[in-house]
Amino acid sequence: MIKFFVKNPTFRQLLLSNSFSVLGKTLFDLVFIIYAATFPNPELAVGIASIVASLPYVFSFIVGYLSDKTDNKYRYLLRTKLCQVLLYLIFAVLTLFDKNMVLFTLIIIINIISDIISTYNGYLTLSLNQKAIKADDLSYALGIQNGFYDSLSLAGRALGTLLLSLLAYNYFQFGLANAAFFALSFVFALSLRSSFPYKESKMKSAGANVQAQITQFFKDTIHNLKSLVNIKAIFKFVSLFLAMNFVSSGLYSLMTMTLVGNSSLLIGNLALTLTIIEVVEVSSSIIGSLFPLKWYRDLKLEYNILAELLFTVLLIVSLGYLSNIGLVLLSSLFIGYLGGVSNPKITSLILQTVPEERQNSIFSIYSTLITLTVPMAASLIVAINSVFGSTIAFFLLLLIVLICLVYLVNRLLKEVLTNNKRANGR
Repeated sequence: MIKFFVKNPTFRQLLLSNSFSVLGKTLFDLVFIIYAATFPNPELAVGIASIVASLPYVFSFIVGYLSDKTDNKYRYLLRTKLCQVLLYLIFAVLTLFDKNMVLFTLIIIINIISDIISTYNGYLTLSLNQKAIKADDLSYALGIQNGFYDSLSLAGRALGTLLLSLLAYNYFQFGLANAAFFALSFVFALSLRSSFPYKESKMKSAGANVQAQITQFFKDTIHNLKSLVNIKAIFKFVSLFLAMNFVSSGLYSLMTMTLVGNSSLLIGNLALTLTIIEVVEVSSSIIGSLFPLKWYRDLKLEYNILAELLFTVLLIVSLGYLSNIGLVLLSSLFIGYLGGVSNPKITSLILQTVPEERQNSIFSIYSTLITLTVPMAASLIVAINSVFGSTIAFFLLLLIVLICLVYLVNRLLKEVLTNNKRANGR
């Protein structure tokens, strides 16, 4: 990994720049909830804050579309980082005023704008990295990036709590400190001026009215969705990842309900057990992203997915039928590690397969679909568990995984047979 950093200084600087942004965002997301609890009617304020945190992800496909339409992506990356510095300075000033719903609404708006900018910057960075990194190294680079971001998200929660304590819950000073993180992000990005020289962009006609632009957006979005479906090289993987994310989201909701009703699965108490399982999976995912086994990383993506599906079967069986917390932790460990390797590979595959001028638009549609499976799976599995019981709910998730396994094994067998026929024909 160190050699890769040395050989790719542009990627290194972009990663350092965005790492400060990720850290700042993580700190603010935590503190925003804590700060919301200090307002009148804290239950309502915290509830609204939690809902607002998920809104930007729903509109990811719009942000991805806009990033594809952005000329001089590096220049806009700098501008938006400066905007985030300004936003958190405004937040710092707002904390000096008396708490009321108007103030809370303004802070919510700041949070939404900053989160949308962070998503936009993420797509800009994807495009810039693709230009700076060799195609063969892209999935490895994206894995390192994911590992760094996940590590910072974990560390950021602890750092946020510590920082607030050191500042004696002075939210004005926290706002200034958070703005400083984004300022550092801007400084590191600014150092890449020579890597992304300014190019004069062609002036686009401003004559088109808003209605025409909205119409064009929907036409392009439908076209991009069709591209995602029609490109066979990626659609089979997109379908599998959507199914796997549906199972993962539903399984997490079902796991919580199962742990509540089955004390034999608990390690101490419910909160401690959930924390241990999450830490095991997230930590192993980070390790998989940063330090993937070379032989496993070089396997075809189909075999990576096959391994994840097998350990998902083990997790469902150990949680729903065997009630064995040891196997739950073991399967979570492997699922996290294997996911840390495969997730950047599907991202790299999509980016390298679709047309460059539409890569962020198409990838953002994939990201939005993945995001939408979370509430869908949670709602459906909770409803099935309430009406029919956990046995049926676990069986449904197991059935989905087995269907994916049969589909994938069938494709692999067909591919092997085809290759054998070609070899014999020679």
